Amino acid sequence: MDDADKATPADVVRAPRGRLRDAVKTIAVFALLGPVVGYVSVAVPFALSEGSRSSVHQSLLTAVVNLPFGAVFAFVFGGVPAFVTGLLVAALSFRPMSATMRIALAAALGFVVVLVLQRWVAEAVAGGGAVVLPLAGALSAAACAWISRRWVPQLDAGSE
Repeated sequence: MDDADKATPADVVRAPRGRLRDAVKTIAVFALLGPVVGYVSVAVPFALSEGSRSSVHQSLLTAVVNLPFGAVFAFVFGGVPAFVTGLLVAALSFRPMSATMRIALAAALGFVVVLVLQRWVAEAVAGGGAVVLPLAGALSAAACAWISRRWVPQLDAGSE
């Protein structure tokens, strides 16, 4: 990104309609891709950890075959956290920041949003779900922030 592409706070104030459009795009990326990335970030490690080494390919194939069902599951349970995280990241993106800072902030927000909603909706999460799901939210939010990084004002050209 060259100096002409860097936004200043005055640019953000001057173009509210464009900033709003960019915020809607960011929210859409989080809402549409976030649950699927979260599902994959949970399903693949579970597929790799179950069974013997000879059955790893079968476990991964099962995870891929179950992707349509998993996507429905992902949107049912991950749609609200992804939308809320996207909304928060888009709201914070009105202030120029580096892409690295935005991705880190998105990951932290994804972790916190999933943790809070998980505790609020289901107080008794069995097993390792209490840690796995917020980590999936953080990974998903970081991936979505990386995908949508082109639509937000950047402070430094070397951040990408």
